[in-house]
Amino acid sequence: MHSNLRRANRPIIGEDGLASATLKKVSLGTGYKKETKGKRSFEEYEYERYEFYFEVQGVTGEYLDVKLYTGTVINDEPVRTLGKGRGKAEKTLYNRFTTLCLSLGLIKEKELQIINNAQLQKLEADLNDLKNTSVKVKIEKNEDGYYQIDPASVKITNKNIEEQKK
Repeated sequence: MHSNLRRANRPIIGEDGLASATLKKVSLGTGYKKETKGKRSFEEYEYERYEFYFEVQGVTGEYLDVKLYTGTVINDEPVRTLGKGRGKAEKTLYNRFTTLCLSLGLIKEKELQIINNAQLQKLEADLNDLKNTSVKVKIEKNEDGYYQIDPASVKITNKNIEEQKK
């Protein structure tokens, strides 16, 4: 007999607290943001952003599609610094795009200070080469109940898995 009931899908989290995923594609997209101007008026504007599309392995055997949106600006100046005190190491936080590029190994922290146009073009090409790359990610639910990926946690485990199958 066929049942109408289904099991809820959620990411498979390993003992290390990370989920296995595939970075399916990276594309340049358009984001929209509303800013309130006074009590009744608001201003809406468009901005360019990178859209990272991940497929995360789920407990039901199906994949979950999770998107990560970032800006397009590499920033050598940290947004803020965490830690310091009671045995905690100081941790520098950059914007989401810079953090993701650092965690993917596309750029090194010491290179941020001296990045030039040639390096930016190489970085853009490297982003395009990430299609079908196997990664490990820390994934959690946000306050709205949707899964989101921590950009600082994304680590490459296997580059371009479809190319290796050939």
